[in-house]
Amino acid sequence: MSLADDVRREGASEGGRSGRYACRDCGSPLGCEYERCPECGSTDVAPIEEVIAPEFTD
Repeated sequence: MSLADDVRREGASEGGRSGRYACRDCGSPLGCEYERCPECGSTDVAPIEEVIAPEFTD
């Protein structure tokens, strides 16, 4: 099992209220939806399920 599978399962069990986001540019996980990533300054922040590619495996 991979970290990506764990994140997807957590998101599915919490429904749409998970509040977990990630930066599409640097991949940093974020606790809430920021306008800018605090790590790299990018404005491309999305729900973490959209950032992790479904075909990703360890």
